Amino acid sequence: MNFERLSKIINIAVASARSENITLPTKQIIRGQIHLMIYGHVGSGKSHIMNKIANETKAIKTMGLTRSTLLGSVDKSTGTFTPPAIWDARNSVLLIDEFYVEVKGSERSMLNVLLPVMETNPEYKKRYGYRCNDFDEEEGGLFCKVKNNTIHCKSRFVFIANTMMDLEHTKMQELIALKSRCIVIKYSPSLDTIFSKLNGEPDYIYKKINNKHKKITKQVFKKLIEKLKTHEIKAENVLRTFGDLCRVYHVIGWNDEILDDIVNLTINK
Repeated sequence: MNFERLSKIINIAVASARSENITLPTKQIIRGQIHLMIYGHVGSGKSHIMNKIANETKAIKTMGLTRSTLLGSVDKSTGTFTPPAIWDARNSVLLIDEFYVEVKGSERSMLNVLLPVMETNPEYKKRYGYRCNDFDEEEGGLFCKVKNNTIHCKSRFVFIANTMMDLEHTKMQELIALKSRCIVIKYSPSLDTIFSKLNGEPDYIYKKINNKHKKITKQVFKKLIEKLKTHEIKAENVLRTFGDLCRVYHVIGWNDEILDDIVNLTINK
C-alpha cells in the first residue's frame, strides 16, 4: 500500500474518534470508531508514522499497556487517582508504540480488559479495596468518576497501535480477538521506498477530515453488502468487515477505492 492510501485510512480512523454509535437499518447498533493495527519488521518506519500522528493530533503516545494504565490506578499511601488511558484519549486517539504481548506474560490479562472497551458503549466500573480520592470529570456525555472507592468510566476513542509481532500467524486467542476489532495493515516498505524516504519523500501525510456522520440508509446498506459480495471473503470475516465499511462510509461517504482497500485488508489478515 502506497503512502497516499495508507495516509487516507489512518486519517479516516482519526476522524472517527468523535463518531457516536451507528444505527443500521436493521436496528443493530455498532461502534463508530475505526481501530488500526500496523505491523512490520524493525526499521520499517512504523514509529515515525506514530510520532507524526501524535504530533498532528496532540494525542499522547503510550509505550506498552497494563491493566492499571487502561483502567486507572490509585496510590495506596495517598489515595491519589490516576485517570485511565481510555479517559485521557476520549474523543481522540489511544496511540500504542511497539505493542507487544508475551504468550506466557501477564500482559495477556490486559488484553481481556482492552477488548470490551474497544466495542460499542465502552463503559466499566471498578472497585478498589483501599481509599481512593474522589474524582469527577465529564465531557459531552462521557465521564470518569470516582466515588466510594469505585471508578465509573464511559469513554470512546480510536485505538492505533504498531507492532513487530507476527499478526499473520499468531495463535494467541486474545490477539486474534484484538485483530478482529481492528483494520490490520502490514507495513513493509520496499528498499526503493526506504531510499525515497531518505531523500525526503513522505511516509505519511496527516490531513484533517471533517467527519460527515453519514447515515446508513437502507439503500446504502444494500450497496455496502453488494460491495462486500464482489470480494472473496471468509464467512467469519463478513460481519466485522461490513462493520468497518459502515464506519468508513459514516466518516467520508461513498469512496470505492477506500472501501475496496478495507475489504482487501481484511482478506489479507
